Amino acid sequence: MVKHEYLILAERDRLKNYFESVAPMTILGIQDTTDLDFTGKQVSKKLGSLNYPSRKGYHAHNHLFCDLEGVSLGLFNQTLWNRSPEAYGINRQQWSLVDKESVRWRNDFEQFQAFFAQFPQHTAIQVCDREADYYEMFEARKVDNVHLVIRSNKDKSLCNKQKLWDTLDQQEVSNYYSTSIYSDKGKKHEITFQVKFTSVKIPPNRRATRDQPDNSEPVELYAILVEQVSPLQDWQEKPIKWRLLTTIPVSTFEQAVQVIKIYIQRWRVEEFHYV
Repeated sequence: MVKHEYLILAERDRLKNYFESVAPMTILGIQDTTDLDFTGKQVSKKLGSLNYPSRKGYHAHNHLFCDLEGVSLGLFNQTLWNRSPEAYGINRQQWSLVDKESVRWRNDFEQFQAFFAQFPQHTAIQVCDREADYYEMFEARKVDNVHLVIRSNKDKSLCNKQKLWDTLDQQEVSNYYSTSIYSDKGKKHEITFQVKFTSVKIPPNRRATRDQPDNSEPVELYAILVEQVSPLQDWQEKPIKWRLLTTIPVSTFEQAVQVIKIYIQRWRVEEFHYV
């Protein structure tokens, strides 16, 4: 029997050989989670649960590599897990990050960072959605050729005592940007956005201050507001409004648009989940 981890290691060796041989390039590492739901199948009796005890299967956290055009380069990692019955109804709010399921984002980022530390000729950008928006993700970045682009999940206080979302709203509109966005049904639609940006400094959260006091300095980031100004389309209930946090320096509209283009490629991992 071929073990799951052996398949991942073999693919990682192939990726290593590939990046050793190609010219300098920019790679997007896109993380996201989906469910493999086997509820009602014969095998389900042998499986753990998903978000409800009655749903049986696996959570699958995938880490896909693409180039800037969204062309897939390979699967860097895949983590599978499910839950036991005693896992439900527990308040995890005060748990350490290492004990929470959300640590998977940082674990994968640390592997991603260590991998591309071998290839300083390449630029590697980790792209994540809102669940990865926590201080320890940004604090974990240590390698110069590795960056992060993460969509903001919740408003947060900045080191200057202001709020992140208010700070972005108060910025002047830099310019307008039109691009194609995929709907939930996978169809492209042309949307126009106004773009604002600024630099911010984010203090450690309480958990990091408690659990990693020696690694809890403020982190300097760049924040981008991407807000739809074109009319709502038939498939939309509300306009798109993204707040992106990145370690990529942003001081011009062109640089902000480049980060927006990178985030839009996050859709590629959603397409992978359809397979």
